[in-house]
Amino acid sequence: MQEWLDSIYSDGSIHYISNPNPKLGETVTIKLRVFSDAPVDLIILRRKLNGEEHRVYMKQTYRKAGFTYYECETNVNEHKINYHFFIITKDQVYYYNQLEVTDYIPSEAYDFQLLADYENPSWVKSSVFYQIFPDRFCSGNEENDVQDGEYYFDGHPTIKMKWGEKPLEYVDGHCLDFYGGDLEGVKEKIPYFKEIGVNAIYINPIFYAATNHKYDCLDYFTVDPHFGGDKALQELVKALHENDMK
Repeated sequence: MQEWLDSIYSDGSIHYISNPNPKLGETVTIKLRVFSDAPVDLIILRRKLNGEEHRVYMKQTYRKAGFTYYECETNVNEHKINYHFFIITKDQVYYYNQLEVTDYIPSEAYDFQLLADYENPSWVKSSVFYQIFPDRFCSGNEENDVQDGEYYFDGHPTIKMKWGEKPLEYVDGHCLDFYGGDLEGVKEKIPYFKEIGVNAIYINPIFYAATNHKYDCLDYFTVDPHFGGDKALQELVKALHENDMK
């Protein structure tokens, strides 16, 4: 595709939506930008209105730093509004959603979204998050480590790694190479989080699953025993809250 297509941009921030957290029934202004010399004839916002396709024509409003900005208004008449854009040139129609620009009609899977009446927790905006991949972070209890050949998944055995060793490629480890990190290890690092100014923890999946990443969950109601189980999660949350961390 042509280079100017890389200049097409919009997002869910205040810079491109007049109110990113609108109330039900509110009318909002949505923007999209593109290079000022792009061969664009027309831009349309496409959304659903009462279950049917609805197209809103966007107008050029101003130019800034080599970009032309297009705007339109739409009413937030439902609790969730999905939308994407049609960018029309003399010879082609392009489609833009959160994932990419295409020259074919996309599904709604990667549409932009507006949520009505969403109440964002006030503490989020003042928080510094630390994201943790538990198995690779810190081992607080070696007794719950996954051992070599402890079980098989998709015909492949588990592998116990040593801290400092390079993680295995998928073809060698099949996401069954474990270092032994657990929730007790996360708890041990609370002083470190405080030292570097962290006050909220984001933890990758921790529920019962076969792989090291735990995205293939087998039981959403049980914390994986190799991470310390439900008790370890309860103790971690308690310790975090005692240290004014979320």
